[in-house]
Amino acid sequence: MEATNIKRLKISKKKKAKKLEEKHDYLTELPEPLLNHILSYLTMKDVIRTSVLAKRWRYIWLYVPCIKFPPMKVSRQIEVAFINRTLLLHKGPNIQKLNITFKYNNDGACQVDSWMHFALTRNVNELYLDFLVKGARDPSRHCYRLPHFILSCRSLTVLALKRCAIKFPINFKLSSLKKLSLDLVDISSQAVNDLISSSPILEYLSLTDCQKDDSLNLSIMNVGMKTLKINGSSYYSSSYLEVYAPHTVSLELVRSLYRKNLVINRMQSLESASFYCDRVPCVRYDKVKGYSTHKILEAVHHVKDLRLCSCYAELSNDLEVGEYWKLQEPNFIDQLWNLKTVKVCYFMENLNQLQESFESTAKELLELLQNCMDFLKFLLKNSKVLERMIITNYKKTKFGKWDGLKLRLMSRLTQELLAFPRASRDAQIYLQDCLRSPPGIP
Repeated sequence: MEATNIKRLKISKKKKAKKLEEKHDYLTELPEPLLNHILSYLTMKDVIRTSVLAKRWRYIWLYVPCIKFPPMKVSRQIEVAFINRTLLLHKGPNIQKLNITFKYNNDGACQVDSWMHFALTRNVNELYLDFLVKGARDPSRHCYRLPHFILSCRSLTVLALKRCAIKFPINFKLSSLKKLSLDLVDISSQAVNDLISSSPILEYLSLTDCQKDDSLNLSIMNVGMKTLKINGSSYYSSSYLEVYAPHTVSLELVRSLYRKNLVINRMQSLESASFYCDRVPCVRYDKVKGYSTHKILEAVHHVKDLRLCSCYAELSNDLEVGEYWKLQEPNFIDQLWNLKTVKVCYFMENLNQLQESFESTAKELLELLQNCMDFLKFLLKNSKVLERMIITNYKKTKFGKWDGLKLRLMSRLTQELLAFPRASRDAQIYLQDCLRSPPGIP
């Protein structure tokens, strides 16, 4: 009997301990820095809702260092009132991050200016602004003009702007800025260079559809500059892009190949280079002049990681298939000495048109891919330390009833690729399926 009572007592104590453990609020007892980090992933509306959870949570939203306002499914007047009230009541001395996505109208400039004053007085570190201007990809129409005092904010380390313009003061300096991202921002090529030169410790620069004159000439002398990303959708044949960046380590270029000129100067520190087309499926480039893949390859011959859209292999069609890259081989003897990874994307994108016209054979489809195959053969033959060549199919290539044809084509491609001579014994070739990739391959 005593043993039974002792057993019941132990079970009862365990149940009480379990209930106490369930009532114990471990989240509330977290240290404040960790708690603020968790809240930084929430929108300000959800952060305010946490005030009902416990006594400690009642006023914590007034001091959070990360403030995020996404678009609200309410009237614009209510949305403005919510942002105004939140920023007015906020008591934190410093703001780490202010993120506002807002449907901007011309009559809202004063309101947004007040938000920018709030950011300045609270020594904001990271400022993310996206103004959802109605009905226009053209950022110069009815857009918000960022006030000039933001460009003198000494605490600012990250500035990301979308769909706005910038008022430039006579003198300005972003002495702490490390990351600059401009998307659909009304800004000239000269103004971009002014921003770069006024940000001495800039490490990251991203430009998307920012050039009013559709041409861009960048001169980046910042020693700490590591990453440069340019995404431009100009379709004017007279436009050009010139980049001078001796200290940049990573370059990513997404652009239309209708631009006439591409000049890459003195990028001797470059380790990674990516070239993609911003129109997929890629258009035909037979008539594009001023481009040459071997010139691009010469400019980035020292990189370790090279990524290309397959359309870049279609730019040099003046000579008969198989002759062009053979003639380029003497120019690249001992040039590609660092190249370890090559990735070619959208490899089979130009097969759709041929499939629609007639029921093709694997041999005919392979002939259509011959320019790309010759380019791959050239890289394999001249890259002495190559470790991986990754080839991905165009995701929207549809074979339909030609599924059997696809299998035969893939088999032929694999056989040819494996038969190509390789300068590196360690070179491995991965031909990825359009739906999934081999495990471990990025």
